[in-house]
Amino acid sequence: MLSVLFVLLSGSLDTYFARFGRPSEISPLFSDSLNIVKRSLSLSPAFGSGPNTFSILWDQFKNPRINNSPFWQVRFSGGGSSLLTLGAEIGLVGILLLFVLIGIFLWQGVRTMSVVSGEEAPYARALFASGLFLMIMWALYPLNFALILLTIVT
Repeated sequence: MLSVLFVLLSGSLDTYFARFGRPSEISPLFSDSLNIVKRSLSLSPAFGSGPNTFSILWDQFKNPRINNSPFWQVRFSGGGSSLLTLGAEIGLVGILLLFVLIGIFLWQGVRTMSVVSGEEAPYARALFASGLFLMIMWALYPLNFALILLTIVT
């Protein structure tokens, strides 16, 4: 009902939400994040730098051109995507295990799609599609705790 209201209202949604003073969402560029992952893996390729250490890696390896931008003092706690952040923090072993987990999810999902029929089929397809969407978002967006938990639950 609320979405229909927003569609019917003329104007951009940004103008409606701007009055609430919501903060801008910023994250490092993918190229900068990938550079940090490469440099982190060159120091510790197997297990990365450890959990929740991206901000330290950012301080060590950020591109010097950032110092001439308005973000010179920002300490990013994650990369341009969750997958890049994890790549720097958990290393090649962790990323390999994450891809194994994704492969198991895909295999089980396809297997379930071929077995399930009747009334349960639309629910199984929706659940599989939502889980697949959330896993794709890991590669495209820096996720928060709620979305990571939602991915695990689905």
